[in-house]
Parts: sequence; C-alpha cells; structure tokens
Amino acid sequence: MDETCRSEPIVIDRVSEPDEDLLGLLLAGDPSEFAIRRYLNQGLVFVGKTADALVAASVLLERDDGIELMNISIRPGYHRKGYGRQMINHLIRFANGNGTSKLLVGTGNSSVGPLAFYKSLGFQIVGTIENYFADYDPPIFEDGVRCIDLIQLEYVFEEL
Repeated sequence: MDETCRSEPIVIDRVSEPDEDLLGLLLAGDPSEFAIRRYLNQGLVFVGKTADALVAASVLLERDDGIELMNISIRPGYHRKGYGRQMINHLIRFANGNGTSKLLVGTGNSSVGPLAFYKSLGFQIVGTIENYFADYDPPIFEDGVRCIDLIQLEYVFEEL
C-alpha cells in the first residue's frame, strides 16, 4: 500500500457517537440521508482530522463475507491531496487486523474517478448490480452520465 501523501498526515480515529457535522460530510459520499442513518447506526465510523479540521469520514459494516466500506467522504477543498488514500489504507489495515478475508466496496457506474482510485489501491471489480440506483429521486448524474448500476469491488487479503 502506497502511503504517499501530498499534504499533512491525518489522525484517524474511531467515533462511537456520530454528530450532525459528520452526517453532513457523509452526504458527500452518499446522497441518501435515509441510507446513511441506517448504516451509521450499525457501522464502525472513522474520522480523519488534520491539526485544525475534520477532513474525512468513513463507515464500515461487518458482513459474513467480509467488511464493507459503506461510505468514504472527503470534505470539499481537501480532495486530491492524499486524504482518501490515507483513509483507505487505514481501513484496509483495520479490516485485515480484524481477521476478515476481504474489504468490499460498491460505487456507481458513473463514478469513473472513484473506480480508478479503488483500482489503484488494489481493489478488483467482482460484479455489478444492475439498476441499483435506477429509482433514486432525484437521479444521480456525474459528469453528465446517469448513475444506474452499482459496481462491486473487493480487496482480498493475502493469507499468511
């Protein structure tokens, strides 16, 4: 895992009681407040902070077949500075240290940037759920492309 970063390292902590500021940040990664509130109550919540700002948040859910990354959000103004990479690398270490065989993540078919990002970190595409986002109201568009399908990726840990 590449730890390179174009800005200061963040301190990543687990949070037991998420607040409304955190919910606002998570909405950048998932437009459904209903869905966020549902998995936020069941999940493991992590935040990344610089010396003076909350810059990243993520939620993991434990599943029978691995740990799923339900949401990762970077605060606007802090994108493309290495904070997402720091968070994902931390989550990979956390999941691996908890004895799971893989870290799962899903993203929209229109999310070209996130797909490339996950692939660059070692995730592999393993499936598609067609029409997963088809009923979202309002519909999700990214760079003029409507998001309809969910692309499933996984990071499989090597057995020692």
